[in-house]
Amino acid sequence: MSARWKAIGALGLVVSIVVCACSPLNQQAPPERLAVVARTSVAASPTPSPTPTTKAGDLTLARAVDFRALVNETLAAQAIALLRQDEEAFLRPANNADARNGLLRRYRNLTAMRVTGFQLSSGPLEADSGTGQWKSKVYISFCFVVANCTMDGVSEPAVWADTATGPELLALQPAAVSDDWYGDPQPWELSDLHVAVGTRVVVATTAALKNRLPELLREAEKAAQVADEFAIRGKPDLYRVYLADKNEWKTWFGVVMPRWAAGYAKEIGPSHTDVVLNNSSARSQYLADMLRHELTHASTLQGKHHWSGNWWLIEGIAELAAHPVGLGPADWKAETISYVRRSWDRKLPGEDPPDDISDSAAGARYGVAFLAVKRLNDRFGHAKVIDFFERVIEQDLPLSVVSESVFGSPWSEVEADCIGFIRAYR
Repeated sequence: MSARWKAIGALGLVVSIVVCACSPLNQQAPPERLAVVARTSVAASPTPSPTPTTKAGDLTLARAVDFRALVNETLAAQAIALLRQDEEAFLRPANNADARNGLLRRYRNLTAMRVTGFQLSSGPLEADSGTGQWKSKVYISFCFVVANCTMDGVSEPAVWADTATGPELLALQPAAVSDDWYGDPQPWELSDLHVAVGTRVVVATTAALKNRLPELLREAEKAAQVADEFAIRGKPDLYRVYLADKNEWKTWFGVVMPRWAAGYAKEIGPSHTDVVLNNSSARSQYLADMLRHELTHASTLQGKHHWSGNWWLIEGIAELAAHPVGLGPADWKAETISYVRRSWDRKLPGEDPPDDISDSAAGARYGVAFLAVKRLNDRFGHAKVIDFFERVIEQDLPLSVVSESVFGSPWSEVEADCIGFIRAYR
């Protein structure tokens, strides 16, 4: 049997830095940042900055302003080069082999994923008087496949040399994991990827697992059709799925998962939630269910949401998508029945299962969440369940208020009916 899977949004293990400067994201960028945007339709060269009044080698505040403008010119040229698939121009700022290799990984991964929106800009520069080098954050915004897609963002610490011929990149690395919602290190920053692109989904993995890409894309495309039916605030423009081997499972997005988890959905921006599957758990016989579950998280949890106390609803709707005909032997049906009979507290579970419980114990809790949302769906219909979910999870309205307005019944009665349904399940 497969280990259960869950979404980071449901865990509350939401992490990262808001970095995208483009207005559709409604994220606040540093006010002093100069944004340089490039899309596939952009053909113009970057606009040059005024001639600096300072010179290379100065470590003054005035030079920081001038050099930042030069860095942004360099980044603008790189953004255009990426979208034009001009590898040589994209790599040109690199000063050494490490910097070049880092840029090359990003170039190859992003072009393989069919990047269609790309933005680079520099944060404020800080001089190192000992080395004469400059440090800054490079803000990267990106999206894939779809024209005019909504961009997400990450930032990367960078080190620059100020030379007579212009800025040279000495070092660039993924940002450290933080406790914010967005901006954690992306798989395309950390690993060399192999990619397959479909109509609604782009899937990626490492060289060791590249032979699984055709199956992964085929099943993900089918799962996307199901997830679209549950979408909140409109369908995502694209789903992104990463298949992780054992090392990548521990590093991508900086996420540390419980032993029993087999996959997760990670919010990376206000409009996108990416999916990561653990290859050791994503065997062929479980892959379709896992993808329906996780992609439904991606369609229902786009950006920040109110997960605390609502675990049963967040996971239950994903389980409803995963198991349209109900729980089977491989879906912890027997374990769910046993748990309900012997140890369930007759409450809809509001928080994640403990990290240290067994696969079957975690699976039984997911079974309870599934049954609760199935009862709502059977009784009130799909459209009302989606409306209920959006108001509770996205708008943070009280269950009592939403139940009356959507279901026309007090929450106490609706909840009691769900609990009765779960207790009677066989």
